[in-house]
Amino acid sequence: MGKKHGHGKHAHPGKSGPPAAGQPMGQSGGSGAPPGGIAAVMARADALLERERWAEARALLAPLAAQRPRDSGVLRALCTTYRGESNWSALMEACERLIQLDPGESTALLVLAEAQANDDHPALALRSARQFLARWPNDPQAGTARKLIDVLQPEVTARVRASTLSAEIGDEMMALHEQALALLSRGEYAHSRQTEERVLQRVPHFAPALNNISTAYALEGRLAQAISTAERVLARDPDNMHALGNVVAYLCRAGRGAAATDWVAKLKALKSPHPEAWIKKAEAFSYLGDDQAVMDAYEQVRQASEGLALTEHPLGLHLVAVAAWRLGREAEARRLWRRALKLAPNLEPARANLEDLRKPIGERHAPWPFGLSYWIGRQVLEDVVSASKTLADEDDSEQVGRGLRGALARHPELSGIVPLLLDHGDPISRGFALGLAQYATTPELLAALVEFALGQRGPDAMRLTAANAARACGAMPAGRVRLWMKGEWSESQLIGFEIYDEPDERHGPQVQDLIERGALALRENRFDEAVAAHRQAQAIEPDAPDVLNNLAASLGAQGHDAESDALIERIFREHPEYLFARLNQASLLVTQSRLAEAKALIDPILQRTRLHISEFRALARVQIEYWLADGKIDGARSWLDMWESVDPDEPALEGTRLRVAMAGMLYRTTRKQTTRWLPPPIIGANTTAAEEPAAVPPAAPPATTPPPRRSNLPSLKRSPGSHARNALTSPEGELHG
Repeated sequence: MGKKHGHGKHAHPGKSGPPAAGQPMGQSGGSGAPPGGIAAVMARADALLERERWAEARALLAPLAAQRPRDSGVLRALCTTYRGESNWSALMEACERLIQLDPGESTALLVLAEAQANDDHPALALRSARQFLARWPNDPQAGTARKLIDVLQPEVTARVRASTLSAEIGDEMMALHEQALALLSRGEYAHSRQTEERVLQRVPHFAPALNNISTAYALEGRLAQAISTAERVLARDPDNMHALGNVVAYLCRAGRGAAATDWVAKLKALKSPHPEAWIKKAEAFSYLGDDQAVMDAYEQVRQASEGLALTEHPLGLHLVAVAAWRLGREAEARRLWRRALKLAPNLEPARANLEDLRKPIGERHAPWPFGLSYWIGRQVLEDVVSASKTLADEDDSEQVGRGLRGALARHPELSGIVPLLLDHGDPISRGFALGLAQYATTPELLAALVEFALGQRGPDAMRLTAANAARACGAMPAGRVRLWMKGEWSESQLIGFEIYDEPDERHGPQVQDLIERGALALRENRFDEAVAAHRQAQAIEPDAPDVLNNLAASLGAQGHDAESDALIERIFREHPEYLFARLNQASLLVTQSRLAEAKALIDPILQRTRLHISEFRALARVQIEYWLADGKIDGARSWLDMWESVDPDEPALEGTRLRVAMAGMLYRTTRKQTTRWLPPPIIGANTTAAEEPAAVPPAAPPATTPPPRRSNLPSLKRSPGSHARNALTSPEGELHG
């Protein structure tokens, strides 16, 4: 109902009204006095209520009511606040609590009836008004109660006649049904179902009660019971719009969208006499992501209504706006969202979508119809989060993956809804789905990652993360792939490296000592000592590629470019598969502007799935220099970002950042690149003997948005003592023994 029934805005429920400002309150008990004392807070609240500053009063009173749940004075003031805000559902609950504390609260009962009427529960309101008259027939407000009954009775009678309820028990059963609906909206699912069971004891096949029970089951995460209850309705009434919409939505949430095909076809064809049936259609089709079906349902009711009266439903308008945007009708979508917010200013999904659409196009999640709670029940979500707890405690993403695969075995529906969440979930839902797919890595979830990566939904960064995660697990080939980035299709390079940093000691103690002495000398710019130490190591192991590599770096730092270059070519000739040999040769080719030849050497390395941290640094350096030489600043910046993400404490990053920044400025005026200012050869290690490391988990569970497993952006945690050998760096290169 749209009218207010009852008293003026300032009336506090209760026969005697609120206590005077400054008097002690809460004679009924309670604890946890706020700063300033109860009396001071209530005095401020009363002053705000007198000025109709409802939101400010609520900010004071709601926490106080939570602290002092048996304080009737606080509840009276809170009821006044909710009434002023026209927050009818909250007012209903507050009045019920007040009446429980003091059954003699006559005004509270009448205000409860007003709230129930305005919250579209006319049978409940009728029952409350009758209770008021039965108990207080001579109360000064009895006339108001009688007027309320006169308004409500015809509406309740009409609803009973339109149902399968008999006139004898119709008012009573309709009130119980509306009570169950109110409980459902508060999250009291079990209590709601129990209330509807009382209806079914008298009317065993009352479809609205069964539909409500079905909804309660779904909100509890008990989808099998929700589906069977909806099917129970459809067995007797195949055209029941609510049951049809429910069974489609629940099958989607159960990961069984394909099983809903027949129901979807029936739902699309069905024309219901109920004015808001289109909203049930829009809701079901929104779960499926069937945008055109949502728009068709809206257009049908809009044309049939010959106006806008039947379409003025805030949630329905939001769902249509989502579908319109996804179909490219952006101006219409914005208009619909604005209309929805005008009707319901607190409609959070509409507001959140509009706020998200203010972001740059490559950072948007919008549009989405529902939040995560619409898709996954609390118990299921808690189980998944519990299964991923090791993310915060252990450096073992394989163990996390096993835990999440166990959760998937317990809740197989999750595999079916991950593609839907990636396609049209809100930011939390999409992050949850991405994290689950990255770590569980089942074939179904990897296929969902690939589909998401190659599509146009969601932020660019998340799709690139999905692509690299799929690449790391072999679900996508390495190399360049066509992705939707910044609102257009572009070629992107996929990489999927697992980065590890265990030390690798392949040399005897004497050679190892010489390598480390040379590395230290090189870092301290004592180039002659560095060359001497590395020549001594070469004399003991003349063909070791990493010994030769370190010597080449020392010679280059000493200024012997010709000898250094010749040694690089020799290493590559004798050890063509040695990663550092290939990268050093590629770096040399870049300095000679032989970019095609350099690329041919680099590309096979990009196919690898596992790199030592020193190998990754070397690859990042060469890639940065390659893209700078090619005049592609964005490519260089991309590799710089990846390097910073993997190894943010690496000292060589500072100089590299400067080179990229300077190159960006130079390329504004010229695309010609000098050659010899590039860094000397990269010094690296032979890492073939390193043991398989534990992949490092992200810092948060996948219910948010974890970094990719085996991706280009892991956060490394090195074991104690490994840093001295794994990250000995200088402005000229990388040393590792």
